[in-house]
Amino acid sequence: MITAEVQLILNIALKEAVRMRHEYILCEHLLYCIAHHDHGAAILEKANVNITNLCTELEHHLEKELYKLDNKSKDHTPETSVGLERVINQAIDYSMVHIGKNCSLDVIIIAMLQEQESYAVYLLYKNGLSRYELLRGTEIGVGKSNLNPLGLENTSSSVTTQSSSEDTILKKYTVSLTALAREKKIDPLIGRTQKLEQVLTVLSRRKKNNPLLVGSPGVGKTALIEGLALKIVEGDIHPFFKDFEIYSIDITTLLAGTKFRGDFEERIKQLFASIEKKKRIIVFIDEIHTVIGSGTAGNSHLDTANILKPVLTKGNIRFIGATTYSEYRSYVQKDHALARRFEKIDIPEPSHEETFLILTRLKSYYERYHNIEYPQTTLKKVIELSKHYLKEKHLPDSALDILDIAGAQVKLKHFSKIKPRVTIRHIENAVSYLANVPLKKMQSSERSPIRELEINLKKHIFGQDHAITAIVKAIKMSKSSLSEKDKPIASFLFTGPTGVGKTELARVVTKFMHIKLIRLDMSEYMEAHSVSKLIGAPPGYVGYNDYQNQLTEQVRKYPHALLLLDEIEKAHNDVLNTLLQIMDYGTLTDSNSQKIDFSNVIIIMTSNAGADELAMASMGFVENDNSFKMQQKVNKIFSPEFRNRLNSIVHFNFLSETLVSKLIEKFIAEINVAIRPQKIVITLSEAAKKYLHRQGFDKKMGARSLKRVIEKNIKEKLIDDILFGALTQGGTVHFTAHGNTLTHHFTSDMTQQSAPTQAKKPPSTKHQSTKTQSIKSQTTKSQAKKPQSTKSQSTKPQATKPPSTKSQSKKPQSIKAQLTKKLN
Repeated sequence: MITAEVQLILNIALKEAVRMRHEYILCEHLLYCIAHHDHGAAILEKANVNITNLCTELEHHLEKELYKLDNKSKDHTPETSVGLERVINQAIDYSMVHIGKNCSLDVIIIAMLQEQESYAVYLLYKNGLSRYELLRGTEIGVGKSNLNPLGLENTSSSVTTQSSSEDTILKKYTVSLTALAREKKIDPLIGRTQKLEQVLTVLSRRKKNNPLLVGSPGVGKTALIEGLALKIVEGDIHPFFKDFEIYSIDITTLLAGTKFRGDFEERIKQLFASIEKKKRIIVFIDEIHTVIGSGTAGNSHLDTANILKPVLTKGNIRFIGATTYSEYRSYVQKDHALARRFEKIDIPEPSHEETFLILTRLKSYYERYHNIEYPQTTLKKVIELSKHYLKEKHLPDSALDILDIAGAQVKLKHFSKIKPRVTIRHIENAVSYLANVPLKKMQSSERSPIRELEINLKKHIFGQDHAITAIVKAIKMSKSSLSEKDKPIASFLFTGPTGVGKTELARVVTKFMHIKLIRLDMSEYMEAHSVSKLIGAPPGYVGYNDYQNQLTEQVRKYPHALLLLDEIEKAHNDVLNTLLQIMDYGTLTDSNSQKIDFSNVIIIMTSNAGADELAMASMGFVENDNSFKMQQKVNKIFSPEFRNRLNSIVHFNFLSETLVSKLIEKFIAEINVAIRPQKIVITLSEAAKKYLHRQGFDKKMGARSLKRVIEKNIKEKLIDDILFGALTQGGTVHFTAHGNTLTHHFTSDMTQQSAPTQAKKPPSTKHQSTKTQSIKSQTTKSQAKKPQSTKSQSTKPQATKPPSTKSQSKKPQSIKAQLTKKLN
């Protein structure tokens, strides 16, 4: 492992630490012993070290400046410090792997130089140490490798070795864009002629020749520099730039493995030195805001940006940076010293025509990769849908994403050798995947669900035709492009009593429009600070950057939606003021300065304001007067600027008694839809409907009261039968009423089908036996004189027959007749 000489010196260092009453054995103890050892002193003298001064300064440091233990700690054994242990381990590892011998004293000295923050290393350099002479006089030697395995700088005077080392550094920490262009791994630059000229103009300057590209994500900042590299390789550029190479710095690789202070600074200085020697090099730093703060350790303020500033000022190396507007404002613009060294160039989003040209020129690359074909008609559809559904993304990136995903989906579904063609439906499917929009909405025309919308809504919402007409007109106005742009599709305030269909209308609209329902209960936003729930907490507060805001995150996720704000009158005024921006401009800025688009959102707010005044009109007061009072109540709660931004304030009527039967049929139909998989059907006689009408109609409570009565009298009575009783295998439940009593009985569908052939086919009576057992059990109960059972049984023959009356055979009627005789 180590030679006897090294072991001897380590033992002496331990004894010296004990003698001086030090708590740890340090590199200074080891160097002190090496300097007093004959062989060690000879090695240091060959490296131009002044041994006399070194020993004097080391002795002063050890005796006077280091902390000493008290005299009571005579038996204390010093521990090896982390730095000294690291030196020994590194020297041993190198000796075993590269030299094949035990670790010698000269390797220990070289390994010690890695501890750059050690006072021992400081004294060595102070007293004239030459690393070149030190390496030349040891077994490691000079020039045996491009980079020294112990991390020391290569001091070889060989020009070839230096050049090779520089190339190695460049390859390790950068990516050559011109090399990628030579290998045909870069797509060509289409358009952007004016912006490319601006970049070349800045690069041609004598000073401050560093352009900074600033633009939204996906507009083609990186593609512009890659296109420049391709033009340099192809020679399609001014002669001044023909011999230039473009290298892209990888900040992550530069930072990787820099554990100790000074490692990163040394690495980046070596990189800049290598680049400067190459001369005709352009350095590209993508996401340049990441250099601010990167590479700092502890309390050090020397980050990449501060190291970069002097290099930028010299002008020997041309740098190109790229970042977004938000990152530029947050990082680069605040550092004025860094910002002034760059020339800012804005990169806007390309127009539809420019994007179409880009897609036309680039589609061949995607066709070759996916082995498919893109017709020209699909390219126009790609641009149209990307702007309509992917508003958070920018052209041409959003359009290329759709093109790529559509190609991937088509490729995975076709296995034939014939090239498949990408159709409009494939493009719609890709947009549905990216935008989180239902495929049904994508595949249907925008006008298809609107054509029959009013008719469909009136089938589900009763007695509120004026409200339905208002919302349908607003939606049609928006889709016909006659409404104002950059505003929500519509903004409504629904007022009126509870249970009349305000919330239900919103739900039904989402169903037929194939959009997402985003519902917020505004009773949770009664405090001023609850605004943070909508747009996120401001900087410095708990929850900032948590992205837990309920409104902006939901709309970002589902840009095509209906926003339902229930009981809006309970919200705080600050919350209402936040909604003004949405209703007026169709956008809302969250706490992270991101603008959320609401132009494809329908906003419906519900309120019970004015319901009491409307109730007074229904009690016999003058209707017009009380309607005016109701409007006054709404005006009192909501400010003029809030009301003025609404498309309409819609007052819902009370539920009239004539509509109750329609509501009963609707609720029963919804129950039948829910239990259809279990093959169960519920039917009501006219008497049963009248019973539910009497029990459930409450003008003040609306449809909710009727729904509760149906739940209590219909659903609750069938729970056990569905889970454990007569309906486990399905069947029909018939409800009827006698007076104030609602009764029901069951009919098995299998019984009705098998009854006519029961005498001829005995095996088919298996299901009939269940019915017979049920009848027998009811007969037994009636003989035991249980009034409820008798009452229920007596009403069975009078129950309303189901529509399929042909299946009722004479056999069941004869059984009923026999039971009637037994009861009598």
